[in-house]
Amino acid sequence: MRDAILQDVSESFSDTYFEARQKFLELAKSVKSYKSPARGPGGEKLFTDVAWFGNPDARHVGVLVSATHGVEGYCGSAGQVDWMRGGNASSLGPDQAMLLIRALNPYGFAWNRRVTEEGCDLNRNFVDFSQPLPINPGYDDLADHLVPALISGPVFEASERAIDKFRKNNGEVAFQTARKAGQYSYPHGVFFGGFGPSHSRWTLESISDDFSLKSRDQVVIVDAHTGLGPFGRRASD
Repeated sequence: MRDAILQDVSESFSDTYFEARQKFLELAKSVKSYKSPARGPGGEKLFTDVAWFGNPDARHVGVLVSATHGVEGYCGSAGQVDWMRGGNASSLGPDQAMLLIRALNPYGFAWNRRVTEEGCDLNRNFVDFSQPLPINPGYDDLADHLVPALISGPVFEASERAIDKFRKNNGEVAFQTARKAGQYSYPHGVFFGGFGPSHSRWTLESISDDFSLKSRDQVVIVDAHTGLGPFGRRASD
């Protein structure tokens, strides 16, 4: 049993963006690829790859997205590969389809980074940039401390004290909101939502149009995320 699980893992998971892409392309057969303006660590071309399974006119569509936060693509694309390897397309009903979107953020996947080539946290890039952008006063208070100039010594220690003080004065919920809700003022800070739509956002909007997702009766989207908690810890733990 253990050997079978390890074999299954090795066949679904990959060590690089490029290995993951090759596995996806070999299994999906028919793929529509969207070229990224970014390049890989060796100057390689990067793509978001999309495969449709089932009735092209299906009214009920499942969408499985990987690598919104690039480095999460290792797990997300493994799930997509495993879905195809398992022959799950054969279980789709006559009015059902599955759309696999591999490496929505190919730059982050290829470079082992969370952000896009623009430095955006893609999840926080889906706002209306023609309107006033969300404000995050808590982040404003902590900006210099969440990303301190040095990660050791007096500067770092002063940032730790400032963060502790904010948490004590405002509470844990206020701190987590300040840190994670997203911000649109500090491009070198954490959870930066961008100054405008990123290329990956435009790619997703193009995919939605190309596969007529808005016209379907029901669309269920699963966006694979990983990385919370200690290394190797299951979400259920």
